[in-house]
Amino acid sequence: MVACTGSAGCAKGLADTKADALQLATGLVASQAVHLSGCTRSCAAAHVAPVTLLAVSPGRYDLYFRDAAHAGFGVLRARDLTIEAVGAQLNADSRSNIA
Repeated sequence: MVACTGSAGCAKGLADTKADALQLATGLVASQAVHLSGCTRSCAAAHVAPVTLLAVSPGRYDLYFRDAAHAGFGVLRARDLTIEAVGAQLNADSRSNIA
């Protein structure tokens, strides 16, 4: 998991990405490559991650899954999710990929 500085250290950051990343990491049932970005600049990741959370407001994110056929962060999977809802979505996807 990688997170930019977020609102705690960047004027462009819309959410406290570091704190949200810690919260998300404690709730995931499996390790996943997730990138949390406080804005569209994506400063913390040089390459598109399998999963990107793009902050839209404090504690709320749009969820993207990498797809080579789509520019930018990939395919928009869900909008305006809380970090808890992101965790639930990623855990559900993780379980369905195992079955």
